[in-house]
Amino acid sequence: MSLETKDVVAAAKRRPLFFVCGAIVFACFLLVYFRMDARDEVEGRLEERQKELTRLTNNVRFAAQLDAQLEALRRANETIASGALRVGELARNQQVFYEIEAASGVKMLDLRQLPPPAPARGAPAPTTYAPINFSLTIRGDYPQLIDFLHRLDRGPTLSRVTSANASRTGEAGPSAAGEYALTLSVQLLGFRP
Repeated sequence: MSLETKDVVAAAKRRPLFFVCGAIVFACFLLVYFRMDARDEVEGRLEERQKELTRLTNNVRFAAQLDAQLEALRRANETIASGALRVGELARNQQVFYEIEAASGVKMLDLRQLPPPAPARGAPAPTTYAPINFSLTIRGDYPQLIDFLHRLDRGPTLSRVTSANASRTGEAGPSAAGEYALTLSVQLLGFRP
């Protein structure tokens, strides 16, 4: 049984609807087969455009609050700058600790402003602010020491305690309520020299 062209044409004339539907299905199959990768490409572009639309929508929505946020940042920067110390103003820098000492009731045994550390290799230099290092030893009872640390934390300038060492200086024994000595390494926020 061989299939010749004239037999196919005769069958198409007898059942034209069947052959037209078959040709359409075959054409659709070919279209889907050869354009399958185009669908993934179009979905990728759609996803990119949706992300861009979301980003632009968020930009427009948050732009309404931009002036208020900028003003809040300016006020915060002014507050930080007003409390920042200068490396060369040794008396003013130490005055911060003496004021806290007087308010908390501890006794300052030693207070030294340390030279700034050498910058690490490859590390970018700070642009506006740099830490000013201090080493200090204070003596007092436990509530006084805690009060000193709280006042240092909430003081006029930003501070960071990098190391602390506490030791008992009074009577020995579990029931003795002696004094403690607290040695601190502290960094205060300051302007770059």
